[in-house]
Amino acid sequence: MSKVINKLNDLSEKLTEFNYSRYQSVLNQRMVGDIERIIENNSLNMNEAAKVCQMSRNTFKAKYEEAVENGIVPAAILKQNKYLFTLKHMHVLMNHFGLPKWSDRNLKTQVINLQNQKGGTGKSTTATTLAASLAIGLHERIRVLLIDLDPQGSLRNYLLPQENYSTDILTAVDLMLGDEEDGLYKAYREEGYTHRQILKNSIHETHIPSLHVLPSYSEDERFSQKAWLHYAKEGRLDHISLLKEKVIDEIRDDYDVIMIDTGPHINPLVWSAQYACDGIIVPFTPRELDWHSTCSFLCNLPLHLATLPNKGENVKWFKCLATNYNIEFGRDKHMMDEARRALGENIFSSQLVSSYAFEAAARNQCTIFDIKKVEGLCTDKQLDKALTYTETLKDEVLRFLEAVSSAQD
Repeated sequence: MSKVINKLNDLSEKLTEFNYSRYQSVLNQRMVGDIERIIENNSLNMNEAAKVCQMSRNTFKAKYEEAVENGIVPAAILKQNKYLFTLKHMHVLMNHFGLPKWSDRNLKTQVINLQNQKGGTGKSTTATTLAASLAIGLHERIRVLLIDLDPQGSLRNYLLPQENYSTDILTAVDLMLGDEEDGLYKAYREEGYTHRQILKNSIHETHIPSLHVLPSYSEDERFSQKAWLHYAKEGRLDHISLLKEKVIDEIRDDYDVIMIDTGPHINPLVWSAQYACDGIIVPFTPRELDWHSTCSFLCNLPLHLATLPNKGENVKWFKCLATNYNIEFGRDKHMMDEARRALGENIFSSQLVSSYAFEAAARNQCTIFDIKKVEGLCTDKQLDKALTYTETLKDEVLRFLEAVSSAQD
């Protein structure tokens, strides 16, 4: 054995001492004060809560107090002699009051893959922002699951760890490969947990009640290697179907929208997302080099889909979405116009605009919806710009999802 391998083995033993549970690592990176701040930033006062529930203040107050007395909802936060109703309070109360939500329409769950082979297009920011914007709306209360298939694993920064989980965090890849590996998944199965129980415990809550996350870690890179090794032996890429069979099919009915964020690669892990999805959103930045790279990706996409075991027949639609769009002085207008001419109906007319608010949110491990102007994390103008354009995009996406879901019924 070479000296380098011996050194690496010695180093591995030392590093193991610092290796603790994934759950604990996520818990440790979130300060209690930060979690409380984010929750309070999204809370409503009594008047706002009554308006959302389409009631007078007195009627809402009476119904709320009755719900507390009957143990349906915990008491609201009382701060500076004012009631604060968290998003969780509002979800429980609105469901208790029988107020309609998105799932009441019985629309087909949409599984969406966000993908572009070009790196730096803001896929993770797009996935997080779009998922949060859909889930945070109280009138729709859309149930959203965000699956991270990018081994970079940035989406786990938005987890809000709970103390009552009975298993450590497992990723989609851990769940997909669980039956063929010796690891935590197999250990949990031997303890008597069912696959669905392990899957449900691996999906984590966020500060938005209807937004859940299935995170990823760097070890997920092994999926493509195992898929290729199997292909070399058997001549089949059987692993590509595992995401659909082991994850999506098990929990599809629990959500209205399932979004899958993939890395800027073309490999079996990305193909598994293509195999499992109903539609594809391609984020792109309207700059010349980025647009040309996106054009190349779109030209090759039909070939990639046609080589899947199901020939890509599961994919019913695709849309492109301009991200990091600079609206100042018309700097990106020329490339945006060219993209619109080329894509026609296959591009959202709304965009995610360039705003410092997205950077401020990422640094503080939250979304733009969790920022209050008084915190001074970015200028009021930058926050207003990000929120206004994102709200417009959300409305367009909602109309589109309703249309494609109805068409598929």
